[in-house]
Amino acid sequence: MSSSTLFENLSEQLKLEFQDLAQDTFEKIYALIDTAEADRSRRNEVFTQLRREAHNIKGSAPTYGFPAIGQIAHRLESYMNTCEEHTLQDWNSIRRFIDTMSRCLEL
Repeated sequence: MSSSTLFENLSEQLKLEFQDLAQDTFEKIYALIDTAEADRSRRNEVFTQLRREAHNIKGSAPTYGFPAIGQIAHRLESYMNTCEEHTLQDWNSIRRFIDTMSRCLEL
């Protein structure tokens, strides 16, 4: 087996692992959003966790061959920096960002 074939196999394996990890992260984010919508007292805590998850995705997605997801995560992080009240509209917008990243994983 040539070194280029080994590299391609490794690259593909890493992409698959990232897809699994990202999907798990997106599910975690959806659960956090549900928590924030159900319990207003936890909104600041959840928002901080979501910002951390968006930052992690922003950094890791391009490394694994998903630059579009990294860009969307960057925009999500920027959007979250403008949110002050953590309104229902903010949570719905965050959910749409995650929906879009999730769809990108399927391409």
